[in-house]
Amino acid sequence: MAALVHLTEVLVHGVDLAIAVGRTDLVDQRLCEDVLAQMRRLGIEAFRRPDMFGPERAAPEGTAAHLRLAALLGRAVQGVGAAA
Repeated sequence: MAALVHLTEVLVHGVDLAIAVGRTDLVDQRLCEDVLAQMRRLGIEAFRRPDMFGPERAAPEGTAAHLRLAALLGRAVQGVGAAA
């Protein structure tokens, strides 16, 4: 689990940068999808705290994998609202 959390941190920081500079075409959507599935399967609730992952945000069906992963981890991303 620790390795997955560290991989997720690195991947999501890369996603954050890609979003910030408008280059989401460089994001590996398949890797984001795989990590998203693993994080959902294993659960991340124990890691939800200010220095790691925030509360999950809603992501509409069909949203790109990198945005769904960011929303799962509490990132505020354009077009993705707060979870109900």
